[in-house]
Amino acid sequence: MKITHLFLLHHLFLFVQAKKSFYILFSDQIDQSTFPSKICQNAGKGPQGTECVDGTKYDVFITSPQNITKAHLTKVRKLVPNTRVVAYWDFNHMPLKPANPLVCPFCKGHTMGDRLGRNCSTTYSCSDPKYNPFVKELNAIFPSELAIRMMHPSNNSYTLIEGYPGLASYMWTEKTTSILHKFLTSWIKNLGFDGIYLDGYGRQTFDKDTGYDYDGDGISETFAQVTSLYNGWAPAFVSMLRNSLGQDALILANSGDANTDTSLSGLTIELEGCTKAKGGAKSCGNALSGQNVAVTASGRESLSVLWLTHSNSMSPIEQCAFAKQMQTNYPFVQEGTDFFDGSHIVCNESSTISN
Repeated sequence: MKITHLFLLHHLFLFVQAKKSFYILFSDQIDQSTFPSKICQNAGKGPQGTECVDGTKYDVFITSPQNITKAHLTKVRKLVPNTRVVAYWDFNHMPLKPANPLVCPFCKGHTMGDRLGRNCSTTYSCSDPKYNPFVKELNAIFPSELAIRMMHPSNNSYTLIEGYPGLASYMWTEKTTSILHKFLTSWIKNLGFDGIYLDGYGRQTFDKDTGYDYDGDGISETFAQVTSLYNGWAPAFVSMLRNSLGQDALILANSGDANTDTSLSGLTIELEGCTKAKGGAKSCGNALSGQNVAVTASGRESLSVLWLTHSNSMSPIEQCAFAKQMQTNYPFVQEGTDFFDGSHIVCNESSTISN
């Protein structure tokens, strides 16, 4: 009896561990008749449209807020029972589209930007901000002068800074923290998301002056002042989110490194950040373990993710074996499919071979 019981528990544990996280789900993929058994890049269109994965294998979906409705979230939860749908937010760049195109020549208002090979024609379907409720509302409540900008005193004008192709850079300040906390909290609650994914939230040190205005006062800040702004207000924003969304909300940070924060549920790390050159399993293990202790001490669920991607830095077989070992050492860690990246890796059931 005891041996049989332990055998069943062991297999139950493996079943639970088999659950994975998915990045990033779009509304048009949910609209497809093949969802969730077959999720394809750009909903099956374009040069990457034949790249598909089985969505029933996942229990956490990082989801783009572009054109998402309550009906979409209901469909995901109905067809993939016990799953959680988490809203995506870029912690450093945003899809602005100012009324004056001279303020931001590169801004098209596309939710995920316009990076070559990862844009509207290859990877996701874009829509003009006026047809995209999330981006339309964001542009209505976020003044472009609060984004990071280069001032032009000679003609009393400014231009925004492109931190990611097609997206404007912004800084966490007292004003932006207040505006974005209110906006994102309202959006998440109204649609019924299970939490939020903060892409790029981590500790930062700025080491050179750029001459940019970071806080909307029209005066350039020094690198020391920018470091103080970010590390002062970014954690404050996350704490405010936790307070507003509640203790059960799943709040994840794609930090890429150690970023222990008691307001988070966990960290996500892309596996190229766990190569030997970057400290290997020891460095990644410390980052994940430290965050786990902090969350557990707060009495909340601990969940972190290792994104399997960029096989040029670590081979697929190595990544699958690494993820399996890390999950053995840290049961709160999930294997993640970075589908949007275009270099995703999906391990088989034994986590030793990639597809």
